[in-house]
Amino acid sequence: MRKHSAVWLFVCISLIVFLFVLSSCSNITSFFMCSNGHTIEEVLAKDSTCSEHGLSHAWRCSVCDKYFEDEEGKIEISYSSLVIPAKGHTPVTDYAVEPTCIVEGRTEGSHCSVCGEIITKQEVVPAFGHVPVVDAAYPPTFDTIGKTEGSHCSRCGATIVPQVDIPALGAQGSTNLSFIENNSGYSVTGIGTCTDTNIVIPSIYNGKTVTRIDNSAFINCLGFTSISIPDTITSIGEFAFSGCSNLKSINIPESVTKIESGAFRGCSSLTSIELPSGITKIYPSTFQLCAGLTEIVIPDKVTVIDSYAFSDCVGLVSIDIPNSVTKIGARVFAGCSNIKELIIPRTVQSIGNGAFFGCAMLQKIEIPSGIKYLDNNLFNGCSGINELIIPTSVTSIGKSVFEGCNKLTTLTYYGTKAQWLLISVGDYWRINSAITYVECKNGRLTVKGGLYD
Repeated sequence: MRKHSAVWLFVCISLIVFLFVLSSCSNITSFFMCSNGHTIEEVLAKDSTCSEHGLSHAWRCSVCDKYFEDEEGKIEISYSSLVIPAKGHTPVTDYAVEPTCIVEGRTEGSHCSVCGEIITKQEVVPAFGHVPVVDAAYPPTFDTIGKTEGSHCSRCGATIVPQVDIPALGAQGSTNLSFIENNSGYSVTGIGTCTDTNIVIPSIYNGKTVTRIDNSAFINCLGFTSISIPDTITSIGEFAFSGCSNLKSINIPESVTKIESGAFRGCSSLTSIELPSGITKIYPSTFQLCAGLTEIVIPDKVTVIDSYAFSDCVGLVSIDIPNSVTKIGARVFAGCSNIKELIIPRTVQSIGNGAFFGCAMLQKIEIPSGIKYLDNNLFNGCSGINELIIPTSVTSIGKSVFEGCNKLTTLTYYGTKAQWLLISVGDYWRINSAITYVECKNGRLTVKGGLYD
């Protein structure tokens, strides 16, 4: 009996020792195999990202799952010591956009400037919808056109139901204008011997539709102050009303889909103009030198605002550029010395030479993230700018871009100092400016001459 007890005691003690040894190993295989050396494999280093941890270089035993500093498996380290923490996002504000009557707005959000991941999603703010006000009809007289009933929005001023001209009873439009036949009817080619101060272009001439106002048709005509265009017109030619400095009022019907270069150049008495919604491009010099223009609405189908389109429009204080625009041409707003507020939408991919040359009242501007090149003289003479934000997409800065920006002491750059130093800069890029610092996301660079410290 005592012999059996001793045997059982020996078995129990042996089992306990075995279980103790086994508990110190990850599994049975490692207990037997790693006693003769580890089975080492390389653990490659992995950089951390904004949201994922990285890992330092090490060596690992594929049997016991232990980690080592050396390939021989002699210096053991913990897995936690290899982990490189995620860097975390670098948030950039996506500014809120106020809704209008017809265009949805956006709440403020944010995204990471490094990886682009959305941090705070921008939510859609519904458009307000128009608030209609009736525009009363009035009948024509012998020499005055009438109007049908229409309506407009009291909030934004947009036409809801357009009023249609009713020809004067004594004449179907102004007489003695000049015309030429075209493929679709007739084009107005000039004022002819007409002496009207309020020009009414007829919709019909010689039994055919009048469809176009031809190139230079009314160039430098000073004798009229208003002009009424019928809804049969589909295009207005180059310099059609250029130099008509006494023109104060013009209606452009929705039927017009193209207004060509210089059409209203130098119409210095025009204070406002409403463009038809079908316009997709604003051609070069269309409103150049319209010094009295204080208000214009750019339709939301426009994709290109071409060179000099609004240059020297000194009466403009602000202008809304729709999200449809992808290109702003050379000197588009050059000489618009009273513009204080201008937001460039993110859709814009290129901005031409001197686009904001001499916009002395402009105070703040953010360059869209798609822009790669800041063209020559882009902000030359913008003496009022005190804040300017440059995205990481910019790779080159042209000549004299910030010349005369004497209130701009610091450029804000969304990239790192190293990224900024890779940007090529043209001659005199900051001549006669106050630029002293470039504020990068990882610190500030001080500009000294053409160098940095």
